[in-house]
Amino acid sequence: MPAEDYTLRDVNGVLVVRIDADNLLGVEEVNRIGSSLDAMMKDQPRNMILDLARIRYAGSAALGMLLSLSKSLQARGKKLILAGTQHLDTLFKVSRTVAVFEILPDVDQALGSLQK
Repeated sequence: MPAEDYTLRDVNGVLVVRIDADNLLGVEEVNRIGSSLDAMMKDQPRNMILDLARIRYAGSAALGMLLSLSKSLQARGKKLILAGTQHLDTLFKVSRTVAVFEILPDVDQALGSLQK
């Protein structure tokens, strides 16, 4: 997977993934990111924060990837928190998935939530 798709940081054992794309509309791109993140979690499951602040547009493929990643982490006893989703609020509302995800305004608040 091209490194320009996302940036990884480890913060106290939490994997913080900043998606660096402007949009997640292409199925190929979404599948590539999803497969890469899922493979990482299989090797070393841990809580993950996805920083989506840079993304302006996302479609159903991205939503499917997020749902799949969330289920995969839950099955391993870990959490997925979405941060910086302000541009994607409509997608979550229209798809009625707002309640499915833990969504916080930014990475700092998401980290704070995991440390409780």
